[in-house]
Amino acid sequence: MGALFIYNIYLYFALRYIQYLYYYIMVFSLSIFTMAQAGVFIEFFPSSVEFYKYFYYAIFTKMVFFYLLTQNILNTKKTMPYIHIYFNFSIITF
Repeated sequence: MGALFIYNIYLYFALRYIQYLYYYIMVFSLSIFTMAQAGVFIEFFPSSVEFYKYFYYAIFTKMVFFYLLTQNILNTKKTMPYIHIYFNFSIITF
């Protein structure tokens, strides 16, 4: 998983495509949330018990960047304006 993070952040800095940054943040926040749910995060970082209640914000971050990535890849502003409005509404309500 670490190689995936490094590869995508490298692609972002090399090519300057915003899709890679959105994908990197989405996968990173999903990984943090999954590690917190499975209890693996506590094993690696035992001093992070007081921050455990904030790990649920990672799933919200994942959803926001999922919508941004989808908007950017599909170019919903031009091709599907109603879907674009729905995604923006979903981002605001999260």
